Amino acid sequence: MINLKFVPVHFAFSYMTGILLGFYFELNLDHLMLCLLILVMLLTTVSLNQYNAFRPPYLFAFLTFLIFIFLGSINVTRSRPANDQTHYSQEYQSGNTIEIQLLEALRPSKYYQRYLGKIRKVNGRITSGKIMLRITKNYLSEPLTLSDLVVTSVPLKKIRPAMNPGAFDFKEFAKKKGVYHQLDLKTKAFLIQKGKLQGVKIASYGLREEIIRSLERKNFSEDHFAVITALLLGKRQDISRGLLDDYKDAGALHILAISGLHIGILLLLLELLCKPLDYLKNGKQIKMVFLLLCLWSFAFISGLSASVVRAVCMFTAVAIGTLIKRSSHAGNALFMSLIVLLIAEPLYLFDAGFQLSYSAVFCIIVLGPLLKGLWSPKQRTMSYFWSLFCISLAAQLGVMPLGLFYFHQFSGYFMVSSLVIVPFLGALLGLGFVIIILDQID
Repeated sequence: MINLKFVPVHFAFSYMTGILLGFYFELNLDHLMLCLLILVMLLTTVSLNQYNAFRPPYLFAFLTFLIFIFLGSINVTRSRPANDQTHYSQEYQSGNTIEIQLLEALRPSKYYQRYLGKIRKVNGRITSGKIMLRITKNYLSEPLTLSDLVVTSVPLKKIRPAMNPGAFDFKEFAKKKGVYHQLDLKTKAFLIQKGKLQGVKIASYGLREEIIRSLERKNFSEDHFAVITALLLGKRQDISRGLLDDYKDAGALHILAISGLHIGILLLLLELLCKPLDYLKNGKQIKMVFLLLCLWSFAFISGLSASVVRAVCMFTAVAIGTLIKRSSHAGNALFMSLIVLLIAEPLYLFDAGFQLSYSAVFCIIVLGPLLKGLWSPKQRTMSYFWSLFCISLAAQLGVMPLGLFYFHQFSGYFMVSSLVIVPFLGALLGLGFVIIILDQID
């Protein structure tokens, strides 16, 4: 359960309120900083006056919540290009030479390879800021990797809003990811420096691609190979549109995207395997270290994508809370991880995957025990399926409003697909990783 008196729970909602205010309203950063300073001074004064005095801490709590609202607004406001002195828009002029580091390979279209990139330099000056990049396939002998550096002087283009009422607004979608420009490379007016960049994420991406190339030699069918790489390695770009539609109609599209569901199942499987460690001296500490090592190893071989890292961070906190063996700690740790992630990147709040993961886990923690308490089957097999049903129902109730909002549909097969697929997903993940390890050893 979640202790609603736990202070970070209140701070999380205050901080998220501040992010929403800072994103949807053009607030002045200097004014926000001044208000924050005044609030901190008031809070200090109130704290000193109430020291060793029995007074209800209502004013103290109110000021604290206001401080977190302003912190959220400041964090998202200072990330705007106009307030970020390192953003490329502060330096860029049409015709400047820019260096682009690739952050993520997106689903390719019929004619283009698509990437999310970061502008590292403008005319040799170090900058930051994300862009959408499209490169015509005719001018690429093979898809780029994250270690490649793209150099060009082709002018950037502002992302345009939707032209028709009710149409998908790509400009608003990109803004919620911190992207304001796109670049179309339709000619050979660019240079690719292969293997130029290094780093932990690049090494992780390289390991994932090496595993994928090794699996390609196993003669899987196209659809089977696409599902395997999506389930185990988080690469969804190769899944055909028809296969995606089939999973969507069955209410099982979430199975194909590594998220909180996969990390949660992996954590439960590892906890089951590590159960004997509980009987050893310091066994719980050893178990915790081993579980966290496995979770982050999984994130590493999955390419350290943002969605996987978020899910692993979330369940790292939940695992620590669960292993403390106090009923409220798992839920409280969930909110602690939420605050930490939003401090690191406030725009995560607008990411659909982020919202779905936290909504599902929140409802599993809150509604799961309540649903499970409605019936207590005596048979072990029936108890297992009843627990699975309650967890699936709680998760689906958590994501249903967001699913209707983002995808405008709700599958009536979701419960059947969850009961059929989820019990085997843990086994599939476990066996899949055993196969990957044996394949790499070989």
